[in-house]
Amino acid sequence: MSNHMKNKIFNVVYVINEKFQYQKMAVLSALTLRIWNKEVEIIFVVCGSWHFPILPELRPYRVIHKSPIIGLFPLDKVLLTELEDLTTLLYLDADTVILKDIHNLLHFTKKDLSARLAWVYQQQEIWNSRYDSAWRKVISITGLNYIPILNSGVMLFQNGSHLKIRDPWNTYMKRFLQCELPQVYGSFRHYEQLGLALAISEQKLSVEIMPEDLHGFGWVPEPPKSVVYHLASKHYSEKINSLLFETGLLPHLEQMPSFHYVYD
Repeated sequence: MSNHMKNKIFNVVYVINEKFQYQKMAVLSALTLRIWNKEVEIIFVVCGSWHFPILPELRPYRVIHKSPIIGLFPLDKVLLTELEDLTTLLYLDADTVILKDIHNLLHFTKKDLSARLAWVYQQQEIWNSRYDSAWRKVISITGLNYIPILNSGVMLFQNGSHLKIRDPWNTYMKRFLQCELPQVYGSFRHYEQLGLALAISEQKLSVEIMPEDLHGFGWVPEPPKSVVYHLASKHYSEKINSLLFETGLLPHLEQMPSFHYVYD
């Protein structure tokens, strides 16, 4: 990997709410990042004013408190678009584990946004038979160009692209919540993915589809060989122990005092 990519300035961003379980997952994810990358600044965007602990092993990091925009999680993930001092950021869900040098995510594209296709969209036979017509109805109502659905658990924003989608992402999520746009799949939790796709289409962002060797889906499950491995919160507690042991991360984490804050 070139020195240029190694030296590229970017931040890793988590958006977390007041639930202690999400806080613990985000801290553990950040600790696995620190095994590989000591210099990258981490930003925790905290929904509300609750206290976030000071954990030395995470430095350099910032805690930024923001008032919830929508008041539902994970829809308030949209708060990442308020980081106006950044041009490049890597957003990570709290239930991710970093298995390799995070700079691997930067070397393959210069496009505005890189993310993996949503799992439901990847299953084309199921998507076409159950969901595609509803999605095309949404596209027709909004007057936008057709766009695939992206998984929003790992997203690389470049060229200040996160700032361009702030208002439309928020607006489209609210339109789903207010039933102005029809349900496509899942629950209200998926409105952030649907709203994100519409915002990308409206703002005409350039998109690179992230491959599975950069963002692995742990709930499928795909083998833990990717740079970022995404467990999904509903499977997290049953899988995290074996994952840390299997990947050899556990001995490194056990040397960090903060690890015992979130793991014991």
